Amino acid sequence: MQLLLEARFQQLAEDHEERHEMPAELREEVFRTLDLIDVVGEVTDLFTGKFGETTVGFIDLIESPDLEGDDEAV
Repeated sequence: MQLLLEARFQQLAEDHEERHEMPAELREEVFRTLDLIDVVGEVTDLFTGKFGETTVGFIDLIESPDLEGDDEAV
C-alpha cells in the first residue's frame, strides 16, 4: 500500500512540477506523512503480534495447566 501511495504521489508531483503548481513544502509534507504512517503501522503490527502470541499462550495454559512445566524444560 505504501509503495502504491508513494508512486501515486510521485506521479502527482511530476505532473504538478511540469505545471509549476505544487510547492516543494507540500511535497515534503506528503512524504513525511507517508513515513509517519509507515512507522505507526510497524509499531501497531509489533504490539498486535505480541499481544496475539501472549493471548494464545495464556489460553493454552488455561486449557492444559499440566503442561506448564514442559515449556520451561524446552
